[in-house]
Amino acid sequence: MNNTEENKGANGAMGADGGGENVDRIREILFGSQQREFEKKLARFDERLAAEAATLREESKKRFDSLNSYIKSEMESMAERVKAEQDDRVEKLNLLGRELKELAKVTEKRLTQLDELVSKNQRDVRKQILDQGEELSGEFRRLHQEIKSSVERSVKELNEDKPGRSALANLFTEMALRLNNEFNIPGAEASAAKAGRAK
Repeated sequence: MNNTEENKGANGAMGADGGGENVDRIREILFGSQQREFEKKLARFDERLAAEAATLREESKKRFDSLNSYIKSEMESMAERVKAEQDDRVEKLNLLGRELKELAKVTEKRLTQLDELVSKNQRDVRKQILDQGEELSGEFRRLHQEIKSSVERSVKELNEDKPGRSALANLFTEMALRLNNEFNIPGAEASAAKAGRAK
């Protein structure tokens, strides 16, 4: 009996070892093709995923490069526009500066001409005033001389024509008599009588 149990035990051990291999064989028979197919699909999926990832990286790189080129070109274009505008403004400022300098020169020249004209006019006016003053002074001297001569002539004539003292005394006496109605002219009464008869 013990031999039988040992044989069974030995057979059981051998069965256990052979059973593991059998399970692998059975598993290989049942699932081997599916597992290989699955592994192939998994490998293809990995390859496709890697290819898509590479494609995505390539597209991303292209898009990034394109975006980078666009941004760079836009920045360069903007820089050129800013530079052109700045150059235009600098040119306009330079032109304005030149125009202001020219205007300042013209204004200074005109002011100088105006000062010279004012000075000349002042000199002319002063000369005219002096000339007119001299003419008026000469005229005044001439008029003064004429008036003086006329007065001297009048005084001389008055001195020559003045009545004597006796003539003045007779004149005043006659005036006094006339005022008192005491003065009778010879022949005046006969004339008055004739005039009364004629009426």
